[in-house]
Amino acid sequence: MNIPSDSTASEPVNGRIAEPSSFEPKVSAAEIQSTAQEILGSLLKMLQFETEIETEIAEQHLRFRIKCEDAGRLIGRGGNNLSSLQFLLNRLVFRKFAGAPRVYIDVEGFKEQVDGDVLRRAEAAAEQVRRWGESLELAPMNSYERRMIHQHFANDPEIVVESIPDIRNLSLKRMILKLKR
Repeated sequence: MNIPSDSTASEPVNGRIAEPSSFEPKVSAAEIQSTAQEILGSLLKMLQFETEIETEIAEQHLRFRIKCEDAGRLIGRGGNNLSSLQFLLNRLVFRKFAGAPRVYIDVEGFKEQVDGDVLRRAEAAAEQVRRWGESLELAPMNSYERRMIHQHFANDPEIVVESIPDIRNLSLKRMILKLKR
């Protein structure tokens, strides 16, 4: 943000207090992508990973595909390290650019494979719901997986999806697939 040195966000501008965002110029997707990639590269370098990063800019998000020799260590058990890195990168990017698109990170196709598995399990469950007409509960999922399931079934004419809290783990929710009535 380029604010002149004699101006602050709390000083009146044209008789009104200006919000900090009113000083911020419009930022291009390419600038956000470049900054996010720079931050990601710095984080990975600090963690001593030798990587190659490919970027995809979409309308609603940025996707970074990472290739590295020590992918297992970067991904972590059950993808925990990868999820933490993605969370941290999103926080840093959102802090710098309010309203920036969400950032997704994949390492050696791990996230893509997991996402495919989640969707296949949900689709198999939806087939059972269609066949038998009874509701079916999926395993507890994090917010990213739930969002993916909700989006997948958003335009389905037969299936409705509901999220309910999981009493064993408050950061996860269970998904229930039902027939639309």
